[in-house]
Amino acid sequence: MNQHKRFNFNRPRMSSRYQYLSARCAFREFYNRTTEPLSSRVSFLDSNEGRVGYSTFDFEERKKFREARQTVTKTDGLTVVGAIFFIIGEMAGSGILALPKAFSNAGWIGIPMLIICCAIAGYEGVKLGKAWQFILYKFPDLREVRDPYPVIARESMGPFMEKVVKVCVYITLFSVSLVLLILSADNIYNFIAFLTDKPVPFCGIILIVGFLLAPFGFFSTPSDMPWVAYTASASTFIACIFIISQTAIEGKDHEWNSTYLENNLDECSPPRPVFVSPCVTSVASAFGKILFCYGGMSVFPTIQTDMKRPQKFSTVVIVSLTAILLMMLPVSIAGYAVYGSDVENNILDQLDNHSLMTQTANVLITLHLLFAFAIVQNPLHQGAEAALGLDPVSQKKKCIAVRLSIMVIVILTALLIPDFGVILDLVGSTTVTLNTFIFPSLFYMSLVRKYKGELKVSNHEDAETVSIGKPEYVLHIIIMIIGIIGGVISGKKAISSGFEMKPPCFKNFFISPGHVSH
Repeated sequence: MNQHKRFNFNRPRMSSRYQYLSARCAFREFYNRTTEPLSSRVSFLDSNEGRVGYSTFDFEERKKFREARQTVTKTDGLTVVGAIFFIIGEMAGSGILALPKAFSNAGWIGIPMLIICCAIAGYEGVKLGKAWQFILYKFPDLREVRDPYPVIARESMGPFMEKVVKVCVYITLFSVSLVLLILSADNIYNFIAFLTDKPVPFCGIILIVGFLLAPFGFFSTPSDMPWVAYTASASTFIACIFIISQTAIEGKDHEWNSTYLENNLDECSPPRPVFVSPCVTSVASAFGKILFCYGGMSVFPTIQTDMKRPQKFSTVVIVSLTAILLMMLPVSIAGYAVYGSDVENNILDQLDNHSLMTQTANVLITLHLLFAFAIVQNPLHQGAEAALGLDPVSQKKKCIAVRLSIMVIVILTALLIPDFGVILDLVGSTTVTLNTFIFPSLFYMSLVRKYKGELKVSNHEDAETVSIGKPEYVLHIIIMIIGIIGGVISGKKAISSGFEMKPPCFKNFFISPGHVSH
C-alpha cells in the first residue's frame, strides 16, 4: 500500500482552548518553515495521482496547517450575512434622517455627491479590509487584537500614526454616539407629543434614554449581539418605506415647482417648496453631512476581525453600502422634492406629527438608533479597555465601571451640545473624512510599498504578489485630494456655524416647548 496516502482534511472543528492554541502554534511553525529555500524540501512523484507532492514530513506539516488555518479562521464569529447587517444597522439610521437637509444645502447636486461618496467609501472600505488581511497573513498572531484600525496604521506607517488613528477613530465613535442619542431623544419627544399634550422636557428625555441604553454596552464583541444588527437593519428598511409614503402623501397637498418663494402665493394655498441655488459654502456643508453617513468605516476592521471568514469582507462592504445607498436616495430625493430648502435637520420633524404613518416610522427608526448606539459603543468600549490594559474576562467589574463612565460622559456631552446638526457637519468634515477618504488609501499604499514583493493574497506558494499599478495609484491620490479639499471647506463652514448652535440643556433643563435639537 502506498505510504503516501491522502489524508482526510474534513475533520471536525476544534473546540477546546488547548487545541486552539496548539493549532495556532502549528500554524506559526508552518509559516516559518515556508520561508526556507525550496531546495531544502524533498519532493516526490505520487504515482497514483500523477502529481508532484511533498515529503512525508512536509505533508504532515501541511495537515497541521490546514487544521490551524481552520481554527484561526474562527468557528463562532460573524457570518457574511451577519456582517452585512451589522454595517447596515450601524450606518443607515442617522444618515437617512439627515440627508434631506444635506440635499437642501447642495440642491440636486446632492444626488451625484451621495452616489460618488458611496462609491469612494465602498472602494476605501475594500482596500482597508485588504490591508488588514495582508497584515494577518504576515503576522497571524495579530488575529485577536481588539482595535485593528490603529494596528493597520502602526504596521504601515509607524507608532505615531497609530496614535493619530486612535484619536480620530475614538472621536468619530464618540460623536456618532452623541448624534444617535440626541436623535433618539428627539424622536421619543415627538412620539410623546403625539400621545399627550402634556409638556415634557427634551433634555430630561436625553438623560433617561442615555441611562436606559447603558446595559446595551455590556456586550463583549459584535458577534455577541447579532440580533441587534438584524433588528436595526429591518426596522430601518421598513421605516424608510413609511417615510417615503408619508412624504408622498403630503407632497400631493403641495403645489410645488422649481421657482423661488417670491411667486406671490395665495395665502390659502399650501406653501411651495423653495429650491435655493447652491453655493460653495452650502455644498461644503452638504459634503460634511453626506460624509457623516459613512462614518461607520472606523468600525469596519473590528467587524472584519469578528468574522468567521474575514477574507470575504470585500463582499460585505459592497453589498452593505449598496443597500444603504438604495435606502438613502429615495428618502433624500422625496424629502427635498416636497419640502425644498426648508426641510428640517431631522426629516421626521418635517412630517405631520399627528399621522399614524409618521409615528410608526418614528418608532421604527428610533428602534434602529437605539440598537445602532449599542453597535457603535462596543468598539469605543473595547478601545478604552485596551488602553487601560483591562482584561474583559478576568476584570469584569473594572470593565463595567469603564463602560458606565463612558456612557455618563456621552450623556453629559449630549446635554451640553444638544444640536446634532452641528456635530454632523464638524465631525463629518474632520475625523470622518480622515477615516474614510484619506487613511485607507494612505495605509494601503504604504503597506504595499513597505513590504514590496512580500505581500500575497493568500499563504499559498503560488499566490501572486500584491502590487499597485499606476492607474490605481492615481485613483488613490485623487480620492485623498477630494477628501482634503472637501474636508477643509466643510470644516471651515462647520466651525463658523458652531457659534449659532442652541444653548446647552444645563441652562434650560426643564423647558419643554420648542426643544433644542434643531
